[in-house]
Amino acid sequence: MGIYKLLAKFGTPGSTARTIASQYLKVKQEKPDLSDLEILDMILEARNAALPYSPLQYTRLLEAVAGCNLAEFILQVILVESNVQEFELPAGQLDDLRAVISGELSKRGLGREASTADLGSYVSKSNQEELERIRRLKEKKD
Repeated sequence: MGIYKLLAKFGTPGSTARTIASQYLKVKQEKPDLSDLEILDMILEARNAALPYSPLQYTRLLEAVAGCNLAEFILQVILVESNVQEFELPAGQLDDLRAVISGELSKRGLGREASTADLGSYVSKSNQEELERIRRLKEKKD
C-alpha cells in the first residue's frame, strides 16, 4: 500500500467514506421505502447543515447526487470538501481514493450497490429550488 493510499484510508477520505456509508445504512434500515437518491439527498442536506457549503460547492454536490452511485457520491463529497477538482489529482491518487472508498463500502456490505446502483436523475424539490436560486444568483453576478 502506497503512502497516499495509507493516508487516505486512515485520514479524512477514509473517515468520510465510513461516515457516509454508516449514514446510508442507518437511513436505509430506518426508512426502507426511500430510494437511494432520496437517502443521498438527506445525507447531503445533513452535511450542508453541519458545515454549510459555498454555493459553488453545493451546486457541485447537487449535480453529484443527481448523476452518480454511492461510491462516486462519496468521492465528490471528499473532493468538494477538500476544495479539489477531480482533474487536479494525479491519476494514481484518484485511483487510491476510489480504492479506499470501495474498500470501506465493501466492509459494510455495500460493494455491489455502490458500483451498480442506478440513481437516475432524482433531485428533491427543495434541492431543485435551491439549485435554481444558485443559478439565478450566478447569472446576476455575470
